[in-house]
Amino acid sequence: MGIYDEVLAWSSEKRPPWRQDVLRRLVTTGEITSADIDEIYELAKLHHRINTAADPVPRPIPFDASHFPAEPQAEKRVTLSSLRSLTNIGKIPADQVLTFQADGLTIVYGGNGVGKSGYARILKQACRARSPGVVYANAFDPN
Repeated sequence: MGIYDEVLAWSSEKRPPWRQDVLRRLVTTGEITSADIDEIYELAKLHHRINTAADPVPRPIPFDASHFPAEPQAEKRVTLSSLRSLTNIGKIPADQVLTFQADGLTIVYGGNGVGKSGYARILKQACRARSPGVVYANAFDPN
């Protein structure tokens, strides 16, 4: 299942129509305006059977596949170039820099206890991995 399919499944899975409408607004425009907030508030009130004074009464537009952009925008690509100035992360020295290739694959290797797993934990957090785990401090540092 691709990421678009996962987002679609997540959005329709027990999400009320007003929340699906919020996702549609975020995906199509990239922001929520104050006018959007007012309308979303009215949609949420309607969902919870609270009277609304809005005229006309807003109707939610559920999120669907047509709201995804046709193609990802290459000019908005985010690239991680390095990790540096890390403080209190495992046994990684604060002055150590891990630089990544702009294209291709970067391989990190080394002996036990030099920071490979610490870097992996940081990357899992930064890249929003499904199971990000925990970034540990240096348990042997007296401070």
